[in-house]
Amino acid sequence: MSTPSIGRAIVKEIVIAAPPERVYRAFAEQSELEHWFVKHADVGAAPGERYNLTWLPHQSSVGRIVEMSPPNRFVFAWDVTSERSTTCAFDFIAHDAGTLVRLTQTGFGDGDDWDRLYEDNSGGWDIELGNLKRWLDDGERKTEWFEEDC
Repeated sequence: MSTPSIGRAIVKEIVIAAPPERVYRAFAEQSELEHWFVKHADVGAAPGERYNLTWLPHQSSVGRIVEMSPPNRFVFAWDVTSERSTTCAFDFIAHDAGTLVRLTQTGFGDGDDWDRLYEDNSGGWDIELGNLKRWLDDGERKTEWFEEDC
């Protein structure tokens, strides 16, 4: 088992034209997640509870809620393998134009498998944060998940 690198992280920021309370709900509520992020979400309501996400039948993530500090911060960990996980922290910062969303994903190890995961997640977050912006700014739902059954 490789040891995660301390300083290796994905950091992304985007400004959403909605207040922090609204943006927070987009991460913490099942119905919201299913509008912009995943086809199916199974989420708990407190730290330590589940945060399981399914994009496609062969693409899912099992995780858990780490921290809930509405409306300022939401943190979850998702399992890469049974022995490894990464942590995604979202900070929601009031901004003149609405809310600055700052994602920091940590826990990446060394090696080819980790390098691929890091690159895949980095690119994936660009797409998903764009989906979040379209959902909260324009009410545009992510629709491709509904074309194929899970």
